[in-house]
Amino acid sequence: MYFTSDKDRQFENSIREMYKLAKDKPLGADYRFYLRRYLINHLKKPTLFDNYINKVVIITDGYLEAEGKPADTKIYGFESQLHQAVSIGNILDVITSKGLNVPKVDIDLSNSEILVCEVNERKTGKGFDFEILKTYWEDWFKRMNAKKIVFIQREQANDLTAKRVTEFVTK
Repeated sequence: MYFTSDKDRQFENSIREMYKLAKDKPLGADYRFYLRRYLINHLKKPTLFDNYINKVVIITDGYLEAEGKPADTKIYGFESQLHQAVSIGNILDVITSKGLNVPKVDIDLSNSEILVCEVNERKTGKGFDFEILKTYWEDWFKRMNAKKIVFIQREQANDLTAKRVTEFVTK
């Protein structure tokens, strides 16, 4: 992907607009459905002559479930145990022992790098939720063999986030 100054400007404006839309109208997304149904058709596979690295950018509101609906993670009822696990440092152990892992999608991400950007911090969770969210996403993508997983926690400045996304995409 080649970025010109016009493309850079367009990209930065699009990032700002996506953040604004996500903040104003958080609808929730079914990432499992998207990966299984759409992303799989957009990933380039390496050939004998070309080696591709797919770059996937995910903008998330910091919630694993849609408003008022439990996600596949079945985290309802386990929040306090997950918050305690953040303090102890065994979040993945708790998630796995309780069978709360996000079900794997049959997709090979071994030639893909993933960037997960958190748009909003949750109003609840007292600072624990980003660590829980990060553990869920990291575990899920590792089980699908993602080459690299990068997280950007909610930033106060959209310009800084846009810059970090641009760096991820262009490296």
